[in-house]
Amino acid sequence: MNMPTDLHLRLARLNTELLQLQRAVQDLMQQCVMHSDNASADDIVAKAQYLALEAALRMPDARSTTRA
Repeated sequence: MNMPTDLHLRLARLNTELLQLQRAVQDLMQQCVMHSDNASADDIVAKAQYLALEAALRMPDARSTTRA
């Protein structure tokens, strides 16, 4: 079964986005662990949410999909 070129390209882009998201989550986890010495649980969660939002905004298609 041959996959249509358009579908193949869309799946390749999705794979790239998932890899970027995985890296962002790993970075987020490392930063939260490294900087959680005296922070409360709420502070750690707030920082994690902020960093996740920053990572999402840096995604290549984030700006174009929010405008659509």
